[in-house]
Amino acid sequence: MPTRQEITAHFRFRSPNAVTGHLRLLRNKGAITSEPGKARSLRITSPLAKLRNRIVDIPLYGSIPAGIPQAREQDAEGCVSVDVDSIGCKPTRNAFALRVTGDSMIVRHILDGDL
Repeated sequence: MPTRQEITAHFRFRSPNAVTGHLRLLRNKGAITSEPGKARSLRITSPLAKLRNRIVDIPLYGSIPAGIPQAREQDAEGCVSVDVDSIGCKPTRNAFALRVTGDSMIVRHILDGDL
């Protein structure tokens, strides 16, 4: 972590007080954290850390032709990370994803390759 004086010089601020103000704003926004009583302990906070509790991984079980349902059993190919707010409900342990093949569902805005 650079010193306040080094930050002042790098950004060509007139005073280290400007650095203090900027760091305070970044801390208030949650972009950085520091340990009280420890010099030079600033750490950048990942913007994804706050979102991670709203993101779930749903298993992806291959593809399915659009329009005509077919009974199939498969092992998961991987996972799809989904923001819970985007789907309007919290997925259960029985939730899964499929990749659509074909274009018979275009009327419903479901396209070839959609999950």
